[in-house]
Amino acid sequence: MSTAHASPSIADRILGLRNRTPHHPWLATADGAWLTVEQTVGAALGVAERLAREDARPGDRIVIALTNSPAFRLLELAALLTGMVRVALTPRLHPREVARIAADCDARVICCDPGRVEAFHDAVNERGLCSAVAGFDSLAGFSGVDDIPRRADDRLLERRGTDPAMLLYTSGTTGAPKGASVSHRAWLAQLDLALEQLPSIGPDDRVLAVAPMAHFGGSMALDAALVGASTLTMARFSPVDVLDTVLSDGITVLPLAPIMVAMLAESAPPELVARAARQLRAIPYGGSPLAFSRLVTAARAFPGLLHQYYGLSETLAPVAALLATDHDRAVRLFDDGRLAEAEAILSSAGAVARGTQVRIDPVGEAAGHAVGETSEPGRLSVRSPLVTDGYWGPQGELRPATNSEGWFPTGDLGNFDAAGRLHLHGRGDDMIISGGFNVIPAEVESVIRTVEGVADVAVVGVPDDRWGQRVHATLVLGHPTRPLDQVTADIEAACRAAMAAFKRPLSFDVVPELPRTALDKVDRRALRARLAP
Repeated sequence: MSTAHASPSIADRILGLRNRTPHHPWLATADGAWLTVEQTVGAALGVAERLAREDARPGDRIVIALTNSPAFRLLELAALLTGMVRVALTPRLHPREVARIAADCDARVICCDPGRVEAFHDAVNERGLCSAVAGFDSLAGFSGVDDIPRRADDRLLERRGTDPAMLLYTSGTTGAPKGASVSHRAWLAQLDLALEQLPSIGPDDRVLAVAPMAHFGGSMALDAALVGASTLTMARFSPVDVLDTVLSDGITVLPLAPIMVAMLAESAPPELVARAARQLRAIPYGGSPLAFSRLVTAARAFPGLLHQYYGLSETLAPVAALLATDHDRAVRLFDDGRLAEAEAILSSAGAVARGTQVRIDPVGEAAGHAVGETSEPGRLSVRSPLVTDGYWGPQGELRPATNSEGWFPTGDLGNFDAAGRLHLHGRGDDMIISGGFNVIPAEVESVIRTVEGVADVAVVGVPDDRWGQRVHATLVLGHPTRPLDQVTADIEAACRAAMAAFKRPLSFDVVPELPRTALDKVDRRALRARLAP
């Protein structure tokens, strides 16, 4: 059926591509064959039929917790085409963590890799959920290109731009996961704003989805696909394998996490890096801080290619962007010995994006300051058409995320420099960002406190050259004390059983008591200062 209406949806973009370029290669299968736009849409509608057999209907939430694969793309297209709500999660989450999110959004189906079906069934049953669990292989259950059913459009329905397209899950200061609702209209606005920062992207481009498809890199890969770029997926990141694929498959757009950018520049043979850099047209990245020296190395290795984006689940990206021209200028300044000027550029999030307002409120005060009015760090708030409509609540009611004037408090601390660039100074709520993933200290602490011999604990992020920040636990041992190696071994075992690997502490130390403020709260700033290199 036709989906033409005044407020377009993501489905309109997909069907427009099918109508204009039905035979254009659009999605690579696991065996290297290419599905055309028409075949991909047909396969996605076939996947929607499979979801419907699990009683999934328009408006239902579909959790996608898969490794990068063609199946991931077909599942998200199935949801977006037929009015279901995409809830994409990193497959690194523990099944219990996924089940908790599924319970929060009353998900109809949890889609996972086939080898994890039993673990997800156990987690769902443990919570008493009604969610179905479905395993999807590299081509979403179809044996090959010739086996893909040619589905009619009878599962398509008209979607309004204001309808929810996705829930992007984040975590608040309490550690409880929250699903930020993103409408079709907001995502399309994000798409246009994100891609205008890059060279013109279109059907002649090929994008490699090797960064997690549930996070920023996957969002950029989806954006590129929605304007016609062909997509290849890669399940595991390896610097040499990625660059080999860039060269062998004609990749032109490579969205990455910051740590991946650094690893490409530092770990792959220089000649391979140089050849891939000549082939590529853009490397958008975002998600976590990267040490200045590593960013200089990466910008030198990939001249004219690096585009950094800043955003959150609730605001989408970009709130601000540091473009390739900024990276290149910083390298020139560095080479001229003007290190402070180079660092001022590369330590920033760049300029605020078109149509976006950023306000900085001094800590402890109510007065707001618009762009450029203050150089003192304060609490960042954002107002733009991309900001979430609210957090998913009971019975699908949205809980407001903004104030009455439309400002969203990001929880980040930041300021503007004299050039108008936005600088970030960490999370106001003690969030740890490790390798681009958010870690809530309270969540980790609650697990560690269950371990025999732990009297108290505080978890903080400490600087780490590889991950930006690593999770560190400061322990107070009980009496009688147990050997520290036994306690830490039990902590590691407890964390393995309860949470994703990126949330687990990588280092420990022991103190007689935790530093506390006058209000008897743990003084995390003092802990971080003590642990700083």
